[in-house]
Amino acid sequence: VGGGVGPRVRIPCLDGWDGLWLEYVVPWPLGLLFTKEALCRYNHVFQYLFRLRRTNLGLDQAWCRLRRKGEGGTPSSARTSVASLARGGGGGIPFDSGRQLGGGRGGAFEACRRVRHEMAFLINNWLTYLQVDVVEAQYQAMVERVAAADKDFAEVQRAHRSFLAALSAQSFL
Repeated sequence: VGGGVGPRVRIPCLDGWDGLWLEYVVPWPLGLLFTKEALCRYNHVFQYLFRLRRTNLGLDQAWCRLRRKGEGGTPSSARTSVASLARGGGGGIPFDSGRQLGGGRGGAFEACRRVRHEMAFLINNWLTYLQVDVVEAQYQAMVERVAAADKDFAEVQRAHRSFLAALSAQSFL
């Protein structure tokens, strides 16, 4: 678990899932291309995308709970989950506190829904950017460079290093 590509890349572990790390025993001669440093970079990108996807899933689950609450039900799981989101942990703002703030049907509840919506919008678009505009685009560029290398292994290595550098840079890692 863990490891580093260099002093710039550090992804903190917040729970057990954040420590998930891929290991691969690279057979000869692929070890010349997929070095330990390259595998570390792949792991950092994987962990970053995995964390974003888990965040996306959590926001989707919060939407389901908020929707049920908005339909008039007050399931305890909805109250607990949204309150937990509101405080970043446990406890939180009771849904009826919006009435005290002059919000009519629940100003705090509506604020929670808006914040969740804005966060989901940001995470969805960020994931799309990373998967389509970064990973897929850079992969296609690398495939084209490798195809044009015409049996020049040094050029294949350069293409792979460029791919990894572009992934890290464009992902802001």
